[in-house]
Amino acid sequence: MRFKAIQFTQSKSIAHIQLQLIELLGACINEGASLGFYAPANAHSLMQYWQQIEHELRQHKLTIFTVFHEQALIASAQLVPCRKQNGKHRAEIEKLLVHPEAQRQGLATKLMEAVKQFALTHHIKLL
Repeated sequence: MRFKAIQFTQSKSIAHIQLQLIELLGACINEGASLGFYAPANAHSLMQYWQQIEHELRQHKLTIFTVFHEQALIASAQLVPCRKQNGKHRAEIEKLLVHPEAQRQGLATKLMEAVKQFALTHHIKLL
């Protein structure tokens, strides 16, 4: 299986992949991942979550990284920079998701490498 990593920058929208993001998050929740939602995943709650993320993305509060295989979203992660004045060198990685059917293939590691590289180029030294 060959994977293509695509980064959505802070200024772009995720609206065109919202349904795939809902499915990805829901699949991870339903497999038992502790992601802040109860199983079984509620599509309406997940839609509201991704709409909030879209809002934050447009405000440049985070960066979303995604991995696709043949146009299907199979993994994602969020990089959220610290908003404190003395925290410009820090960020948190949130919602590192790999679809259950794509797990155990090194995708999380590759996604983390991409996030770390992006962070370094943006002077973020502590994750």
